[in-house]
Amino acid sequence: MTVRAFDPDSPGARRLAAGWRENRHRWTVRIVTGIFSDADGVHEPGDVLELPRPLAEGLVDDGIAELVSTRVASARE
Repeated sequence: MTVRAFDPDSPGARRLAAGWRENRHRWTVRIVTGIFSDADGVHEPGDVLELPRPLAEGLVDDGIAELVSTRVASARE
């Protein structure tokens, strides 16, 4: 019997896949008002960022950013 190095049915693999799936949808947004900071630094009005959909959607809903485009990231990224 061979043992797989990675078990896609394991609980850890399922958690990893669920988190990745949520962040796979990427939105490009332009900051329009206020200042937004993240791990990459401080972003001011006019800055264009590509963010995971959940984060970008909140910024757009709050009026801090406007949606420029969307895409789905590949598994290789």
